[in-house]
Amino acid sequence: MKLALDLRTINLGLLLLLILVMANQLGFDLPLGGKRGLPITVADGVLALAAVGAALQLLGRKLRGLRLPPVQAYVLVAAGCVALARSESQPEAMKEVLQLVEYFLIAFAVFLNVAERGDVRLVLAIFAAATAIVVLWAAWHYLRCDSALDVRAGFKNRNALGAFLAIALPVLYGLALHVRCWGLRLGLLALVALGLLVNLSGGAVLATLLILGLLSALRGQRALALYVAALALICLGAPRLLPRPYHTHILFSSVTPYVSDNFLLSDKALVARAEHLRQAALKAKADSPQSPPTRDIFDARHLMKFLADRRGGERRLTGEERALLLDLEREAQQAAEAFPHVAAASAFASPAVAVRYQHWDAAITCARRLWDDLATTLFGLGYRDYHTAVEPFRPSEGRLGYYTDIVEVYNVATSEPFTHDVWLKALVQTGLVGLLALGWFVAALFGRALRLYGQAHSELALGLALGAAGGILGFALCGIFTETLARGIAIPFVFVCSLVLLGERIVHGEDRSGIERLKSDEY
Repeated sequence: MKLALDLRTINLGLLLLLILVMANQLGFDLPLGGKRGLPITVADGVLALAAVGAALQLLGRKLRGLRLPPVQAYVLVAAGCVALARSESQPEAMKEVLQLVEYFLIAFAVFLNVAERGDVRLVLAIFAAATAIVVLWAAWHYLRCDSALDVRAGFKNRNALGAFLAIALPVLYGLALHVRCWGLRLGLLALVALGLLVNLSGGAVLATLLILGLLSALRGQRALALYVAALALICLGAPRLLPRPYHTHILFSSVTPYVSDNFLLSDKALVARAEHLRQAALKAKADSPQSPPTRDIFDARHLMKFLADRRGGERRLTGEERALLLDLEREAQQAAEAFPHVAAASAFASPAVAVRYQHWDAAITCARRLWDDLATTLFGLGYRDYHTAVEPFRPSEGRLGYYTDIVEVYNVATSEPFTHDVWLKALVQTGLVGLLALGWFVAALFGRALRLYGQAHSELALGLALGAAGGILGFALCGIFTETLARGIAIPFVFVCSLVLLGERIVHGEDRSGIERLKSDEY
């Protein structure tokens, strides 16, 4: 008995540790064939230990009380296995299937079998703490990093961070709407507000704001009125009160269909980039005086003119910046008179369709081609690199060809990572079967969360159900703008789904007797 008790305590400790570390993408690639290895994060290692502990605990009681993931999880993994059989690169496809098994079967089973009804408050507190760590980490980046792309906490980029926040913040907001303690409520709301501030992924912010509005409406007219009023005040004062320059420009740049400038560069980085391009152009001219100039000189001029416009006119530039702009104007004019076709080829000469919309259009065009074959329609092309699969369907016109090797400086129109759509990716790779399986999983858990919200009475169960519904919807909506079925994001999503099943056990009991097992004043 003491051994079982100790194992239960160890498993609970591992579960809480998993919740603390699951929201990041830090790790390494384990060699497993193919071009890239199998990505392993800290959360993967903790999950493996927790899975072994949970299995030993279940074996110790002869599998009594075993709780399995919902049937939708098995259907989703089965669709992945079919796609594996159709894939050209088996090692690459195997990694995708292993991740599906890890997220939707192993992680789900660990959350269901380790967490008990009496652990729900502790589990939610640790999840709030984990979210707070991510938000504070991102806030540190927000205040210290020049490039908006570096505001990412433990994730690879701002879009991945935004996807996690779109899942986590609604959970905390749902709890805040029902908690009685005003101190705790204000603390949760402050964490949600700070999370929205440091989220520089426009699509994720838009999805989160819509979800918070929906949760407020479900809570009641008063909550919705307060939310709309607060949102209106923030929108009116945002351009003046936000601590980071061009915060709103950064958000719009990640969702706008047409891009001609790199809004992600700070003033300092923009000037440095323009000077770098100018020196490269001058060196090329010195090496080959009779050859046409590179377009770098025109790109540099455009960047400085953009800086002047963003500042409110040339008079707001410093002396050095104004001198650089005048030099670039003179040099670019001379080059344009001698070689007008080079000026027209500048990467910033005219707006181009942003890469996210290029990928959407290419994926839709690719999906239409799937209808030519019934098997491909149902089961997709198989697992392969998504961008490689849709690249042939991207239009050649309207692309920006401006790239850089500097990590902090992406051109948002061409090379910002994590800009694809999880739903279109599922359709291309796994066909209608995989797309419907993923949609069924999300819809089923979202529906169960809403039903739980209608059946619950206690503050804890109501807040848990409402927050979980918002987190699941965050996964679905944010998946339109970025990859949400990825490391550092998928396990938190599965955790939120497991909260729904845990809430059902709180409300209905293990035998679904319909009697809430926790008193109404849980907090």
